[in-house]
Amino acid sequence: NFYDGPMIDLYRVLEIRRTATSSSIRSAYKKLSRSNHPDRFVDELRWDPEGMTVGELKGYAGENDVGVATLTDKRELVEVAKQIYRRTGEPDRALRDKIDEVNETFQIINLAHETLGDEERRRYYDLTGDWGEEIVFVPSREGGRADMGDRDEAERVRDRGRKSQMDDVQRRVYEGYLKEEREREEKEKGIREEGERVRRMKRERTEEETRREREGREVRQEMVKEKWGNLFKGVFGGD
Repeated sequence: NFYDGPMIDLYRVLEIRRTATSSSIRSAYKKLSRSNHPDRFVDELRWDPEGMTVGELKGYAGENDVGVATLTDKRELVEVAKQIYRRTGEPDRALRDKIDEVNETFQIINLAHETLGDEERRRYYDLTGDWGEEIVFVPSREGGRADMGDRDEAERVRDRGRKSQMDDVQRRVYEGYLKEEREREEKEKGIREEGERVRRMKRERTEEETRREREGREVRQEMVKEKWGNLFKGVFGGD
């Protein structure tokens, strides 16, 4: 686990009694880890500038040192926000806090399972209320667990894990955003192409109608000329 926040009651985290059996601990962990896994929140944590207010969009720009004080049109602010997001891959602070909360909840559940699911660590926790910061376990090269006495190295391991989990969630959120952007752009492209096709058909229809009208007018003019020509011939004679 990589949780290093304040002390908490790990039994309450797993929603079990202090006398719970190993089997009960495993069952509780499986249930909670499934319902609180970060993958379940990817859609909820997807960055959506269209759903942000003008104030939130300006705040996001300010977080990234982009001046937008003179902008009031939401559409312009949304475009600025999208440019920032494409450049940084970082959502606004409020969404980052939600991502942190999801990650921390999942980390605490894992911490509770790792501590209470291990007899030695559970005994230590029951006696001290501490999940054993002095006893840090990391994977050994043989694939088992090895004790690590170096606290600084342990912190580095925890930090890497925290960053890895957060980066993973943000990556999925970012990829989801890019997918939505591509789908939106393809949809808009399709709408533009359909609009152009309709306009082209209208132009062609208009041109065809104009041509037919011109031809009809020319035919009528010829008929009138012929009629008057015949009339003059009848009155004045001649070929």
